[in-house]
This record gives sequence, C-alpha cells and structure tokens, in this order.
Amino acid sequence: MDIYPIENIDLLGNSSIGIFGFATDKYALFPYNVKERVIQTARDTLKVDMLSTSIVQSSLLGIFCVGNNHTLLIPELAAIDEYNYLKENLPDGVELEVIESKISALGNTIVTSDKVAFIHPEFTSTQQKAIVDALDVEVIATKIMNNPIVGSLLFRNSNGFLAHPNISEKELQWISSVFKVEGNV
Repeated sequence: MDIYPIENIDLLGNSSIGIFGFATDKYALFPYNVKERVIQTARDTLKVDMLSTSIVQSSLLGIFCVGNNHTLLIPELAAIDEYNYLKENLPDGVELEVIESKISALGNTIVTSDKVAFIHPEFTSTQQKAIVDALDVEVIATKIMNNPIVGSLLFRNSNGFLAHPNISEKELQWISSVFKVEGNV
C-alpha cells in the first residue's frame, strides 16, 4: 500500500482551499499573493503545472472556474487579461472556453470528469450544448440532495469522489455508477 504525505496548507489564511484553488490531473490554479511555500508544496504534492491568477478579478478561483484534463471553463465576466494569461499559460492540450451565462459560479454549479458532467439544471439548452462541446463530455442536468449547486456538494478526480456527508446512500451509489468510480462522504 502506498503511503502519501499529508500536507497542511492554507490559501490566503483560509483552510477552505477548494474555494480559492482549482486542480486537475494536469494543472492547478491558485490566486495571486499565495505564499511561495504553499505553491511549492502544492506543486510537489500534486505534480502539476501551477498557475497564479484571478478570475472575475477575484481570488475565489474554485467558485468561478471548472474543468477537466482537456478544458478549463471560465465565466464571461472574466477580465480579458485573465483570459489572455490563462490562454497563454495552460499546459499544452488544455483548451480555455468562456461560458456565457447568468450563472457565473461555474465551480459551484458544475462537477466534471473527462467523460461526464453534472450541471445546474437552470443552464439553458444553448449553454448545456456549449458545456458539452467545450468539455467533450456527456452532460446531466441534475440536483444532488435536491440542491442545484452540484459542484459545491461533490469533489472528484479520476480516482474517486467525495460527497456531502448528508447525501443518501442511494444518491451516492447513483453518482458512483455515473462517474464509474467509488465515492464516499
């Protein structure tokens, strides 16, 4: 059994790192002004390219962006300089797409793998098609725990997922069958 080191970090003095950061198996985004020690710890632990940026002129990257190993989605409210920085600095093979929607908290409203995504049911059919085309995944407009902010209730990568502790066993099994990985609370 592999033993992995546990690293204790915070982003901008806050331990809720999922609000501020975003990571895939290929790249991670952290806000500006994160201590170099934290960047280095994350780089060494995740073994991915690290980019420092803002999205919508905010350090809340985990709320405003979502993506998989092939595409990063940002809301149309993102500034042009943020778009240009990401476009120029994302790893080779990772596309950047802008989603035009009144729903700008993409990280809270979409959870995706490289094959399937759960999305907030209030995305229009045009926006759903844009998400499908951008991420190249099957999209399921759904709620989890009767809540449309699916991205704030699930955390996943290619090895598994974690769900809100109050999720039902039935929903946990359904999510596991859709993403084809085991999950837990």
